[in-house]
Amino acid sequence: LVDEQDMAAAVESGLAEAGFKEGASHEDWKKLSDDMSRISLGEAPCEANKGEEKREDDEDKRILELLELFFSTPEFTDAVRQFVEDNEEKFLFVEEGEEQPLSNYDLYLKYTNMIESQLEAFLKQHDVDHEDVAKLCVAEKEGGNRVSFSLDYIIASTEYDKFLQMMADFKCMREFEIGEEEDMFG
Repeated sequence: LVDEQDMAAAVESGLAEAGFKEGASHEDWKKLSDDMSRISLGEAPCEANKGEEKREDDEDKRILELLELFFSTPEFTDAVRQFVEDNEEKFLFVEEGEEQPLSNYDLYLKYTNMIESQLEAFLKQHDVDHEDVAKLCVAEKEGGNRVSFSLDYIIASTEYDKFLQMMADFKCMREFEIGEEEDMFG
């Protein structure tokens, strides 16, 4: 594969290219580590691949921006609100660690179908499939995006535990709103 001299040169080059000094960010070190792993596997990054990665990153960002716009439309927000209102009484909250009732899983499947039907036109228009969008959203969320509601809506349609968390969040918001009204009129 790659001999020790090539590895040492790649490390030195990578450090210099990234401007590494003490205090380099975690992301910089992770990128270097990933690059070094590819080098040791004989998959050294080349300039041609960097351009392709940039285009993919730009396309991912564009898709996420379009998703955020899509998920802020009244049609979509009304559909999610309606789903929660129609099903909050049916949803059974249990203590963490306890087995979830099957009826909650049935609601999860219903939510998943609702999200997929809402997304159908968007996915066709932008030539992406649900799985690709879900993977993109999970990666973005794991990458530190904590403000995008669209990520949460999609992830909740692909991961049961995230759906449970979303329903608990809606319940907490509803209880807060009700408690706030009682304070105003109480």
